[in-house]
Amino acid sequence: MRWPGAVTDAVRGVDLDLRPGTRLALTGPSGSGKSTVVAALLRTLEPGAGVLRADGRDVRERAGDGVRDGIAWCGARTHLFDSTLRANLALAAPGASDAQLVAALERSRLGAWLAGLPDGLDTPVGEHGGAVSGGERQRLGIARALLAGRNVLVLDEPTAHLDPATADALAGELLAVTEGRTALIVTHRPEQTPGLTRIRLGDRYPCGTTRTSATPRTAAATTAAACRSAGSTNGSASVTTPSWTDTDQRPGPA
Repeated sequence: MRWPGAVTDAVRGVDLDLRPGTRLALTGPSGSGKSTVVAALLRTLEPGAGVLRADGRDVRERAGDGVRDGIAWCGARTHLFDSTLRANLALAAPGASDAQLVAALERSRLGAWLAGLPDGLDTPVGEHGGAVSGGERQRLGIARALLAGRNVLVLDEPTAHLDPATADALAGELLAVTEGRTALIVTHRPEQTPGLTRIRLGDRYPCGTTRTSATPRTAAATTAAACRSAGSTNGSASVTTPSWTDTDQRPGPA
């Protein structure tokens, strides 16, 4: 996959199989192509080779919105509009009650912060979220993604811009709230995703070629086998043909 105007690929040789009800952690150093893979999932970047599938169909056979409508995405830099907390959260779930909004904020580790705001959900966030900190803005983005009720969650560096203690606490909360859901969690801190199948990107971590699925046991086995065959012990693998498959679960309403 290559960004427009670039002369080299941002990422290549990635094979993801994200099945309903499973979670994958996409890891790797900065610049390894993690956000590029997310851009392909969201149909903002088309792969130059290989196949990208959703529900078993090549995504090029579907409108971009037909894929995006099934995904709740939270990027590394959340955009907020110059309005209230309530209005910004309601973008994801216009019919949500105040109790649902508060619950989403609590799951995003913002409950105590909200309780300390005199105007509560009616607190203005300022232009581009200038009235809140970077960490608060990021957690508001996570709350919005949780409220969206989509079939697939894509969280791109969800603990970025947070202090270590808050980041670790939020990572644990995200593991709890995403259990049983289809989720791709992008992080450069794999220790925050214990128990999840991990796909590691980055040319400085090659260890053979294999196909990695979202089934934890089989993914761990195939990845470990590839690393052993390449004489590597870092638990990573370079993999083939770009593809993303969610074969059994149809995109749901916003």
